Formats: sequence, C-alpha cells, structure tokens
Amino acid sequence: MVRPECAAKRPGRLCLRRGQTRNSAANAGWLRRNRIDPADVLFAVTDAPVGILDEGDTADLQAEIRQICAAYGVDAPILIIIDTLQRNFGPGDENSTEDMTLFVSRLDSYLREPFGACVLVIHHCGQIDKTRSRGSIVMKSSCEMEFGFTKSAIRQLSRWKTPS
Repeated sequence: MVRPECAAKRPGRLCLRRGQTRNSAANAGWLRRNRIDPADVLFAVTDAPVGILDEGDTADLQAEIRQICAAYGVDAPILIIIDTLQRNFGPGDENSTEDMTLFVSRLDSYLREPFGACVLVIHHCGQIDKTRSRGSIVMKSSCEMEFGFTKSAIRQLSRWKTPS
C-alpha cells in the first residue's frame, strides 16, 4: 500500500526517504524507472527507521530533516517517504485505533504541516484481504489517496484509488 498525504502542491526539488538502508544503486534505479533526471531532484535517504509514536524520536526526525534541507540549500522537502509504516511505527500496535491515530497525528504535526510536504507512507496489505492495508482503518480514513499494487500472473501492476 502506498499512502500519499499531500498538504500542498508546489514545485520543489528535495525528496526524503526514511527507513530503508542507503542504497545508491536502488535509488538510481528508482529515479530511472520514474524517468526523473537526477539533476532535477535532490534525493536524500536516511539510514534507519524512527519510532513515529515516540514524540522525542519524531522531533529528532524533524530536526534531521531541517539539517538535510539546510545542507541542500532548500527551505523544505516536497515529499517525505516513510518506508515502511511497520519499520517506522515504533512501540505500538498498528491494529489499535489509538496508536494509529497518534501515528497520523505525529505525521501531520511534525512533517506535513511544518514543511508543507506530501507525506507518503508505504504500508503492507493484509494477509487475508490483499485489497486493503493491514491494521487500523484510521490510516485509510486519514489519507487523501491510497494506491495498491499487486503482481499479477502477467507481471503487471494493478492500481486502485480510494478517496477519503
């Protein structure tokens, strides 16, 4: 599941990816597959996941993003990718309405609102029902868009969109 939550539509050059290890070959491949000229975008990848449920960790992430922006000479990122929800959730239960509400609230108050960035959360589908994300329905109801990707027998991707 890919969950973009866009606060503003504005031009920009800085994209941040949080939670996966640095892999320049994978990042170069992502840019190539998406037909993005590396000269047209600043793409930063952080080393490790963060526990979004922990306010101190989320504040540290916000400070780290500000440092990255300063290093690149930009005011704010246009896109922040949380890869994956499970790796960056923290010590909570993604099935819990309370914990998922806190996760979404932290994304809003520490990332989306202060930076005016689109926050894209990559999340896994359920084990039984592959047409929806696993865990609490809070994430689905908090998103502006939701896209699901599956590999079919003919190896094509299918997509669906669910408005909030």
